[in-house]
Amino acid sequence: MKMLGRAVLDPAYESNVRKRMNIKVGLKAIEEASEKLSNWGKWGKDDHSGTLNYVKPQHIVEASKLIKKGKPFALGIPLDRTGPQTGL
Repeated sequence: MKMLGRAVLDPAYESNVRKRMNIKVGLKAIEEASEKLSNWGKWGKDDHSGTLNYVKPQHIVEASKLIKKGKPFALGIPLDRTGPQTGL
């Protein structure tokens, strides 16, 4: 068995998941899904917050109550060819 974070994965289960997740998606399907699920323009052409518009002040206050200890870290990640996405 293999540890994944806190979870223990049974090798047979992991193999089955890999087989089921071996999905090939074409460019056309990605383009259609991107257009259908896009939020561009939902809050106006000058909006820069996007789905962060759903976060209200009371949500921030509620979330802050969950903090037990803190450690600052950078949220900036590279979004170029060497960044986290691999593309098609």
